[in-house]
Amino acid sequence: MDIGIYCVNTMRWVAGSAPLDATAYRWTDVPERFSEVEDSTAFRLTHPDGLVCQGTSSYSSMAASCLQVQGDQGWAALNPAFAFEEERRLFGKIPMVPADV
Repeated sequence: MDIGIYCVNTMRWVAGSAPLDATAYRWTDVPERFSEVEDSTAFRLTHPDGLVCQGTSSYSSMAASCLQVQGDQGWAALNPAFAFEEERRLFGKIPMVPADV
């Protein structure tokens, strides 16, 4: 897998562990342009604590660079996630926890 390494490494960092299991599917929409490498890849990583990460990476799709994490108590999104020359913004929603007074 030539593409997707940034996505996979970021998912490992966010999860705090290496996955125990990985599955992937690759396809090529433009075979004349991508005869020697995969054009697009979709993958799923399962971590020891049951966390499941899914991602896609593509040379031929419209440019996108987003990381979104969803959990049972909230969500967070970083956009752009991998373009270091742009300003990045973190959005999210988590439940309010009252401070101990």
